[in-house]
Amino acid sequence: MSGNPATGSLYSVMTFLGLAGAFVWGANALAGWQFPSENRSQMSVTILVFALTAGYAMLVGRHRDVGYLEALRRGLIDVGRTIKGKVMR
Repeated sequence: MSGNPATGSLYSVMTFLGLAGAFVWGANALAGWQFPSENRSQMSVTILVFALTAGYAMLVGRHRDVGYLEALRRGLIDVGRTIKGKVMR
């Protein structure tokens, strides 16, 4: 069964906004980081987290044929397989 491509896009956007938003909120609450910031090291870490979040969100979006929570779980499985593939080379 193939899901609607719009569903996969929605899953990706929801995942990215949720995780990136949680990072920005948490970094501000816990460390006082502002977004955007002129501090290069803070913005470098933020961009790295955003890039990793975007990669995970794309993996979640590939699983458009299941519910959102199952897509999140399958996305984590995909991350594990990718890491395992890089380590076992």
